[in-house]
Amino acid sequence: MITKFIEPWILLPGALILLLGAAGVILCRISRRGAVDRAARLTLRGVGIALLAAAGALYVLSTDLVASALLRRLEAALPAFSEAALPAGPPPDYVVVLGGGTIMSSPAEGGHPALSSEAESRLVYGIRLARRLDLPLVVSGGTVFAQEGIEPEARVAARLAVELGFPEARITVEDRSRTTRENALFTAERVAPRRPVVVTSAYHMRRAMLAFERSGMTGAIAAPCAYRGDRRPLRAHMLLPSMGALDGSATAWREQIGYYWYRLRMARQLDR
Repeated sequence: MITKFIEPWILLPGALILLLGAAGVILCRISRRGAVDRAARLTLRGVGIALLAAAGALYVLSTDLVASALLRRLEAALPAFSEAALPAGPPPDYVVVLGGGTIMSSPAEGGHPALSSEAESRLVYGIRLARRLDLPLVVSGGTVFAQEGIEPEARVAARLAVELGFPEARITVEDRSRTTRENALFTAERVAPRRPVVVTSAYHMRRAMLAFERSGMTGAIAAPCAYRGDRRPLRAHMLLPSMGALDGSATAWREQIGYYWYRLRMARQLDR
């Protein structure tokens, strides 16, 4: 059991945190000695403090405690989908699943593209909703960096949906979009939904809904899935650094910036 608490400090990012912290302490100690002039001491102290600050920030962002708090804040923006709590208005007419990335050449798929775990989670949830609501399915997502021979994500998703038993005739492929905004715009062009049920990761839901509403689909219904924020009570392991937690913090930070950028960009377009 004790190895579970030692291992994070041997692997990244724990080892890097210790290295930065140790370097900072050493430089601060050297800066107190009289062997170097005052200017050099101030420089060493400044660098040492900067390294200690970097180690502290990296540690904080690498803990499940902080990463989960950041993700939960985003995920709480919109409630989980509930048929019983559907707002008044016409019934939904499509389930739209937004892309979440692909693996370009998956050995498990014989070298063919495969959905990332997050994209697959979105697709499975979207299929479940489409079956439950008896609605057609739209899979949205192209190739972010255009490259010959790279299959758009939506086509990979459509193929998997058929393999999972969803009728091919009820699947619409939108394979041009590269961003959340384009997901909304090109879906509107492709099928002109009146009231789509939008499926994406919970942390990404608020930005997705903003994009769909600003694209004319004001009746869009949020269906968040793939929750990542840990909702369990505080436990000791949540204070240990890990790459997974650091990725969660980075995801939350990127999503927060993306949301405000969308708001600013779309506000400027409305002012024109």
